[in-house]
Amino acid sequence: MSVRVYIRFLLRLSMWSALLLCAAHCDYQSAVRSDSGQVRLHSEADPINLAATADYVIVDPALSIQDIQSDDLLWVRDEQSTIDLKYNSHVYWLRIALVGGGPQADRVVTLPENRLDAVDFYLLQPDGIQSDFTGQLNGQRSDLAAYPAFAFHLPAGKAADLFIRIQSPTALSFPVYLYSAPEFAWERKLVLIAHLSLILLLPAFLFYQFRLRPGSHGMQDVYLTLAIVCGSAFIFCFYGEAQRWLWPEQVWLREHLDLIFLCLFVMSYILYMHGFVPHRQSPLALHLSVYAFVSVCIIMLAYLIREPVEQNRLNGMAFVLIGMHLVLIPEIALLYRRSARTVGYLFVAWLSLAAGSAALITDFLHCLSYGLFTRYTWPLTFVSAMVLSVYAQYVSRRAMNSESGR
Repeated sequence: MSVRVYIRFLLRLSMWSALLLCAAHCDYQSAVRSDSGQVRLHSEADPINLAATADYVIVDPALSIQDIQSDDLLWVRDEQSTIDLKYNSHVYWLRIALVGGGPQADRVVTLPENRLDAVDFYLLQPDGIQSDFTGQLNGQRSDLAAYPAFAFHLPAGKAADLFIRIQSPTALSFPVYLYSAPEFAWERKLVLIAHLSLILLLPAFLFYQFRLRPGSHGMQDVYLTLAIVCGSAFIFCFYGEAQRWLWPEQVWLREHLDLIFLCLFVMSYILYMHGFVPHRQSPLALHLSVYAFVSVCIIMLAYLIREPVEQNRLNGMAFVLIGMHLVLIPEIALLYRRSARTVGYLFVAWLSLAAGSAALITDFLHCLSYGLFTRYTWPLTFVSAMVLSVYAQYVSRRAMNSESGR
């Protein structure tokens, strides 16, 4: 297999994954309340976004579902397509009035945000209550998805009140999606195929690194391989699939693995990029800045691992990402001035990572509401950047081999 054919295969695989993720997580139609204040469910309207119809209230964590039904509470409605929750030591409750409709009585409601610490679902009907509990604080996991999800039964014409209790260590933004059971099963299949496509990229990258690419394997190859492995592991941990394995037995790992892998990726990728810089023909300050930042990353990682507040860990991760790009800018500029053969590929790879980092930082700092940009820009730009980085390494090694053969 030629290198060009191999690179084309990787790009097509990543584009296919992107299309599947977009199809599975597009912005769904918002539900509309009737004059009675209820949301009528119809099979042809699935899936829908219930966020605009949800009332919310902030209360003491000690209040139970019986207390929440009191008429004394002041419920608020924003009528936005996302639920934006600022950090609060108290508890958020959501309330949505539903009326069943259509032949499909089995439904699934989801909150696609894997950093919610504890989410309790209650569906109150005149003849009983359906409930489910997810999250690390109550030691339960969601078997339906990597984020809180609740399956319930609501026949046509039956009215029910859906209450959702939310506890979170960070500021969050997410929609409230409602599916019929068949629609939810189809959505999970799309996500599974997309994730498998992305997972297949990791062994494909490694196979290329050690089997297809010509030349000896030095430290630069090791750094790139570490960057690929750690970046892939960060995606797996941060975007929730690891949660289904680590909750509730390994809470500490679930809370810290994404931080560890992101810092390792940043350090490995900076050292990989630094390998393209001619050491004897570049300023000493550039070399010192690279190794100084790597040292800062190690110190910050050791500090943040002990940090109990998740929002502080997210702020530290944002600092690491910003620092990575500040260090890479002068290196890219130096390679451009020297007209290096690989500068075009490395520049586009850096731009891809910059776009992905911007999406991650806005997610960490709660600058933008939930959307495809904040959720899936980083995985897709990471794959693109790694493809370009691998090809840049190939071009550089081929140029060195041709020069040494003259």
